[in-house]
Amino acid sequence: MAVRLSNSNAPERVEKERESFRADNHWGLFDENGRLLTNLSILPLEVWIHGVRMKMGGVASVSSWRTRAGKGE
Repeated sequence: MAVRLSNSNAPERVEKERESFRADNHWGLFDENGRLLTNLSILPLEVWIHGVRMKMGGVASVSSWRTRAGKGE
C-alpha cells in the first residue's frame, strides 16, 4: 500500500487506506529469499455484457524492479 504523506492529515489518511485495504486484491512475486520482485493490484469490478452482470478484475498498480522488467514473470 502506498500513501502520499505530504499533507497535514496523513495519520487519518493512512488509517482510511488501511480500513479499505483487502489483501486478496494484491498479488506479488517473490524470489527464493522472500524479496518482492513485482506486484499488482486487482480492482473488483462488474460489467454488463448483453444484459448480464459479470464480475471482473481491473488490473492496477503494476510495478517491478527495473532489473526484473520485461522478463514475463
